[in-house]
Amino acid sequence: MDSAAKKTHKHDEEAITRCMQLVLFKKKSLYAACKAYAIPQSTVLYRLSGKWTRKARKGPPTVLTGDEEQKLVQYLKTMEKKGFPVVKELLLHKVKTFLGTNSRPNPFTNNVPGWCKENGMRVNIYKCKVITFSRCHNTISHQYNIDTTPQDRVHSIHDLGVIMDSKLRFNQHISAITAKAFSILGFIRRNASQFTKCLRHYTVL
Repeated sequence: MDSAAKKTHKHDEEAITRCMQLVLFKKKSLYAACKAYAIPQSTVLYRLSGKWTRKARKGPPTVLTGDEEQKLVQYLKTMEKKGFPVVKELLLHKVKTFLGTNSRPNPFTNNVPGWCKENGMRVNIYKCKVITFSRCHNTISHQYNIDTTPQDRVHSIHDLGVIMDSKLRFNQHISAITAKAFSILGFIRRNASQFTKCLRHYTVL
């Protein structure tokens, strides 16, 4: 038989990922998982070995499929257009609810992703604040917690050298910069009052 006439069956990547998750998390044996998804055991063994590499993405298999992640992205964009940006805790709650309805093996605790803990990233919860950016008179207020620690709600926040308030106005930032500039100018005038005009000119410059 001509090699060009040979048919090669391409298994669904999502099915292979689900099968690998069942084997990795020891939910099913290799034989049972491969039989459930109609995937050859050799394919799964090769994927789990160190020989197989995928150029598109490195790392462990994802819990959500590509279509499911796209649905989450579309949900975030829709809520943003409506003027209700989704915060982290609400997104985690959506993922938890989805995984509760569509049960599958996952490394999350209570179906809640914990990116910081999984990647060894420590968060100082006492420096974290909650702020809602909106120009509405009545905003939705919700108590947010990090590891059961309630977070303080503020009306202005200092981020990367910029002070922003909940209305996305920069009045406080302008006032702070102006006060700092006047403070420096007062220091120069107090210490350069006895200088000559020529020396004062070069001192200010």
